[in-house]
Amino acid sequence: MDAIAFYTGDLVVYWSSVVIVLGILAGFCLAYSLYTAHSGRGSTMFVAFAFSLVFSVLISRFLHFYSHQEQYDGLFRALTDYSGGSYFLPGVVLGVLLGAGAARSLGFADSVSGILDAMAPGMALTFAMIRLSAFFTTACRGKISVTTHSLQHLPLASAVVTASGKTEYRFATYFITFLLLLVAMFILLVFYFRHHRDRMKPRCSREGHVFRLFIVLYGIIELVMDSTRNDSTFPYFSIFKTLNRFGSFVSLTQLFAAISILIVFIWYSKRAVAADGRRAGHWILWILFVAALTGVGVSEYLVQRHGDMYMLYYSTMSASALILGIVVVIMYVLCRRPKKESVEE
Repeated sequence: MDAIAFYTGDLVVYWSSVVIVLGILAGFCLAYSLYTAHSGRGSTMFVAFAFSLVFSVLISRFLHFYSHQEQYDGLFRALTDYSGGSYFLPGVVLGVLLGAGAARSLGFADSVSGILDAMAPGMALTFAMIRLSAFFTTACRGKISVTTHSLQHLPLASAVVTASGKTEYRFATYFITFLLLLVAMFILLVFYFRHHRDRMKPRCSREGHVFRLFIVLYGIIELVMDSTRNDSTFPYFSIFKTLNRFGSFVSLTQLFAAISILIVFIWYSKRAVAADGRRAGHWILWILFVAALTGVGVSEYLVQRHGDMYMLYYSTMSASALILGIVVVIMYVLCRRPKKESVEE
């Protein structure tokens, strides 16, 4: 398959780049339409998008450089020359947070959370398209070989040419992730229209919940899917070098996902306890969360050491990740005022 879309002078434009650009534009258009349809100013979204784009590129590039320094000729070249190398996709989340904060600081909006809520479904769409762009590259393929002939096609398998010239079929991590992110986008859209301004209990803001749900959905997808990749990014410690040998256990993407989900869970836990006091239900959810997070970690450890049992361990990992998401959503619901009480007010 020809990865080159077209030439313009000495510039070569690749199909993967075209898909990524279209994904970014589609995500922005979706965010813009949601924000302006709910009394937001269009200029706010343009400013937030511009800052988010700049911050996202710099942060994603820096994080990829830090973990793959052998691919670059120094930090300055990594941040100024984009003809090679790659990006650490979760860094985009940090870039969007900073971009929304910049728009708020410049007086274009009263609430950072309102901007982030409108951007959340668009981010899921953009991330989905970025993953789909791997169709034209060799990135984001799985470690699992698909040997059943009837399954050697999308969405499950993708052809890979080995160094010896042999064609193998590997699990199509990029395409399954693309499909899951599309599902996440639809969930976020439904949630946005139905619940993004629900009345909450005291000490819990009315906005920001769509974006937090995006963090959780994206996190549970990456916890599992990044584990299947044969080109995951792993943490690199330049000061505490002895930690690097432990870095091969969990990828940087999985670490980012787990920490992000944990932060969201703690955020809702604190507000649920502040609103209703510490109750038995909270303890049950805390225990379930720890057990599910442990299940993800243990499954990841075992699948790396017993690859022939990947069906079992990826099943337990997926179930554990799903429980993580359900527990966080339940904790969010505990922070929301009952519908009857909201109507009476």
